[in-house]
Amino acid sequence: MVLRIGLPILTLGLTNGFAFLMQLRLVNMLGIITATAFSIGFIIMDIVDAALWGLSGAPAIMIGQNLGAGNRKRSKEVAFKAALLIFALMVISAAIIYPFRRNLVDVFADDPDTIKETDIFLQTMLPTLPFFGLFAVALSVGRGSGHTTFPTV
Repeated sequence: MVLRIGLPILTLGLTNGFAFLMQLRLVNMLGIITATAFSIGFIIMDIVDAALWGLSGAPAIMIGQNLGAGNRKRSKEVAFKAALLIFALMVISAAIIYPFRRNLVDVFADDPDTIKETDIFLQTMLPTLPFFGLFAVALSVGRGSGHTTFPTV
């Protein structure tokens, strides 16, 4: 039972880690300015990501508890409300960060080329945050229900 539930989660973690290493390899091939911009951009994204993963953990617990109690309707309601809440919070977060993205980048870099590249990175990444939120909720629903294979795939 532990392997049936844990193996897909392990697989997800390993493949994500490997994909990130390959991504870093590609970014580093593009030069120091791009690599620096990528690093700065990901510092900002990781802060938001930490909040996102923290928020998405609660629905897994609530869904698991309700399924254990035989309350499927409540589990669906929790999943739906969590998706709406986290999507909305990520939209608000991205909207707050977007106008100040250059100021945030300025904290980490002085080079105008690096600031420009990081700004382009954040312009591209910030609008995707709400969809990362939905992805996190989907993983949470899968984990809470004990069905970890489908979200991993």
